[in-house]
Amino acid sequence: MALSDALIEKIKKGKVVLFLGSGALFGADLPDKKIPLGNDLRDILCDRFLNESFKDADLAHVAAMAISQTSLFEVQDYIRDYFSDLRPAQFHLKIPNFRWRAIFTTNYDMLVERCYTLNRDPMQSLSIIISNEDNFDETRVTNDLLPYVKLHGCLTRTHDSSLPLVLTTDQYNESFDVRKRLFNHLYELAYDNSIVFVGHSLLDHNVRSVLLDLEKECKGGQRHFLIKPNVDEIEKEFWAHKKITALDITFSDFLDEIDDRISKVDRLLSVITPPSTHPIQAVFNKHVSPSDELIDFLTNQVDWVNPDIPTLGSDPLEFFKGVDQGWDPVAQEIAIPRNLAQNINDLAIEKPEASRDEKHEFYVVKGEAGSGKTILLRQIAWDVGVSRLGIALWVKPGCFADLDIIEEIIEKTGEKVYLFWDDAAVNAIELNRFLQKLDRKELPVTVFTAERYNEWNTRCEDLDELVSDKFELRYLAENEIDLLVHRLETYSSLGPNLKNKTHEERCHEFREIYGRQLLVALHEATMGEPFEDIISDEYENIYPEAAKRIYLTVCVLNRLRIPVRAGLISRIHEISFSQFQNEFYKPLEKVVIISGSGEQDIHYQARHSEIAEIVFRRALANAEDRYQEYINIVKKLNVSFSTDRSSQRSLLRAKSLHELFPQYEDVTAIYAHALESNGTDPYILQQQANYERIRPNGSFDEALRLLEQAKELAPYDSSILHSLSVVWRDKSTNEDDQRLRRKYRAEARGYLNQMITKWGVDGYTSSSLIELSIEALNDLLNDDAATEFSIREAIRSVQQEITDNKRKFPSEKQVHVLEARFSELIDDHRTALTALEKSFEESDREPHLAIRLASLLVAEANFDKAEEVFKQALERRRADHKLNFHYAEFLRNNSKPSHEDLMYFYRRAFTPGDGNYQAQFWYARYAFNLSDAKIQQEVKGIFEGLRKARLPHAAKVEIRDFETAGTERKRFTGTIKTKRSTFGFVKVDGRGDEVLFPASSVEDGLWDAMIEGDRVSFSLGYSFNGPVACQISCDK
Repeated sequence: MALSDALIEKIKKGKVVLFLGSGALFGADLPDKKIPLGNDLRDILCDRFLNESFKDADLAHVAAMAISQTSLFEVQDYIRDYFSDLRPAQFHLKIPNFRWRAIFTTNYDMLVERCYTLNRDPMQSLSIIISNEDNFDETRVTNDLLPYVKLHGCLTRTHDSSLPLVLTTDQYNESFDVRKRLFNHLYELAYDNSIVFVGHSLLDHNVRSVLLDLEKECKGGQRHFLIKPNVDEIEKEFWAHKKITALDITFSDFLDEIDDRISKVDRLLSVITPPSTHPIQAVFNKHVSPSDELIDFLTNQVDWVNPDIPTLGSDPLEFFKGVDQGWDPVAQEIAIPRNLAQNINDLAIEKPEASRDEKHEFYVVKGEAGSGKTILLRQIAWDVGVSRLGIALWVKPGCFADLDIIEEIIEKTGEKVYLFWDDAAVNAIELNRFLQKLDRKELPVTVFTAERYNEWNTRCEDLDELVSDKFELRYLAENEIDLLVHRLETYSSLGPNLKNKTHEERCHEFREIYGRQLLVALHEATMGEPFEDIISDEYENIYPEAAKRIYLTVCVLNRLRIPVRAGLISRIHEISFSQFQNEFYKPLEKVVIISGSGEQDIHYQARHSEIAEIVFRRALANAEDRYQEYINIVKKLNVSFSTDRSSQRSLLRAKSLHELFPQYEDVTAIYAHALESNGTDPYILQQQANYERIRPNGSFDEALRLLEQAKELAPYDSSILHSLSVVWRDKSTNEDDQRLRRKYRAEARGYLNQMITKWGVDGYTSSSLIELSIEALNDLLNDDAATEFSIREAIRSVQQEITDNKRKFPSEKQVHVLEARFSELIDDHRTALTALEKSFEESDREPHLAIRLASLLVAEANFDKAEEVFKQALERRRADHKLNFHYAEFLRNNSKPSHEDLMYFYRRAFTPGDGNYQAQFWYARYAFNLSDAKIQQEVKGIFEGLRKARLPHAAKVEIRDFETAGTERKRFTGTIKTKRSTFGFVKVDGRGDEVLFPASSVEDGLWDAMIEGDRVSFSLGYSFNGPVACQISCDK
């Protein structure tokens, strides 16, 4: 029978999925062996491992018996060897001559791989996918890569026990969990593509299950086809009711017919061939070609920002409503320049290379939601790219930066790379990996990111220590408001509220009435209504209702600042992309942004994540509606795609679900659906355990069970070990029996020690250990049977841990809370203080005990006795870093020592290059004014080392001390040597040192009037970065 024109057109467009069964092997050649069709594989296994009596059983039973007689690997190796010489028939070699949307198969053999290897000019390259862990992302952005999904395993993986060849019923059931996402992807493809089933027996319950699930999962999907020679009319009618057309034709006839009816030209037109060149070659410093990986990177992962970057001619009116229009508003100068941009330019872009501490730097712009951070980053990237100060790269949403490819760019251009990677919290893990690798490679790369204040503080702790500098994008300044109003006037975007007002009145609206946060101000000032009401009314007025539901789903996901795949929307709302274009594009044109390079890479976004958040809160005000929307989304996510994986992680955070859903049953149901849809995932189990820990009346035992399961699946995930420690800790604090408390604390400590053994200690792990030690001390102090010796040892241990933490991790905030709790504990128990004093005398004046005892005496204002304790301890331990540091701190804070004395003890508190940052700082601070050239060189090296230290930026710029004369800050004089947009250098009278000063240090608003050569007076402060001129006043 002839194939329908509709099917031929779909194949031309590459909108057909092949689903191959064992019958697709018919016609292939296996020298000296029989091609196993139907029950042949069963018989082959009987002949090799069993006997004739088993040939009446099915394959699943025979395979199970064969494995029981030998082993899984032996049976799988035999099957691999049996198929090793399989050769395709001539008609099979036509498969690579067409563009397919995907190929799925239940076969294990290498027939398809050989077809693509033997074909000299295949239309696509295979991307083989076998399990949930394989990623579909690389096949999303270009159709020259063909997803080849082997649902039942592959002969190349016969020794992977987690991915067995599916032979038995048990294996099918057990392996389904690790291949569930592959089936989900098949059902997703069915909305926009037709599936052609080849070589399947309908007696096979696995195939029948797929066909029936296809009907259930894809009610709004395409018509599909079943190739079956000599198919019965009754059977045809049965499948027709399920939107499956049975074709009385062989696979050979099928390929021959499409070969005849589809021309070579039509086939070529359907393929998006990756470019073989790229415009960046124009800036290469040598006659070389870019690698294929570089071209792919610049095409699909990042934008190379340059004057010729494509723009779309977008409507400025929509931009002022918050629509992300890519490079258009920047290239066309619709967006207003922000004052902060000049600051960033001076400090990070045009900064001389000789003034940079490292070849690579990392800068973050922080601001409120809707303050214009993304546009500011785009403007900076545009300025860099257009002025050719370096190579500017913008990481696209949902994509990542590859340092190896960036290294190729540097080698071939000889230029510095400026990488702009927005949304730090969403990309925190990948950003951290990139920066750690960059630190090892020492390449000339400057990285910029942006984030909201609260998101940076809660989700970017690991990034904070890598920051070179931070910038804050605040409310609109006077000149920015004036310029913004001019732009609104120029582009007829004033809105009904501003239209009939004067320019000054319009500026007044922004300045005094609606505030200066950009996104909110634009809506409220132009429309004259509260921002949330404007967005809510806009949502309520969307028609038809189906379009409103689609928009709501986009908002639920995009409030997390993650693009939403079109395929996901198709599965949730049971619509194809073409249906969306035809029926819902117009109703959603003003509120949903569609992006992507081709139909396989379509994503939807709201105009802004803040707008999406408002729609979410208003439209889903009650928990029941929120629950239903969450279930609809969670059931359809396919985390083999990185955007879906990011969405799932954000949606399922324990704290977020705890806040959104008051009912325990709702949350457990959400987690259950997530596990059912995407298989057993360690992250989901971990979050479910965290929820059990934080919810009222939660079960610690259930939390531990879930975490142990997660640990088995992800043994190298440190966060799971930490969660186990936290649950055991919380279980101990909620236990009345002291022996059980000790046992539970020991379990908690054991997991922390595992983390230290595998990954080393960090501030958070160290603080967690201190907390456990304090709890143990508290138990001892409340135990009448506790010995004085055990109390002394516990006190000594806690003090040692606190001292080590403060020395190694000076920015760790939790340790200060724990230290205060430790002191209160000892103050509240007289026996503890007595034990501490006695222990100090009996333990050879041990430094940790001396430090704690002296601290308690200082708290009681007994300074003489405290100093005596330090001196006695130093008599025995003169070289102890901790003891010298604490004595120097005591002298600095409680007496009037000479700078020489302080230098002496601080210098004995560190070894050059170690982690005793506080001691290094105070030594350098007091040594700074000495005239000795050797000491000055040492001081310079110390401050340089502190600038490079892995410390939060705030810790580095904090002014920790001033030069004083008596009780007053000493005033110095000097001349402005250099002035930039937001900082400068002053040359100090006397020695001639050039000292940094920020614009904020200039008093009386005279910064703008100040010029180079002006005489000034100032106070001299000290930070980890070195001396800083403060409180500057002009001598004019």
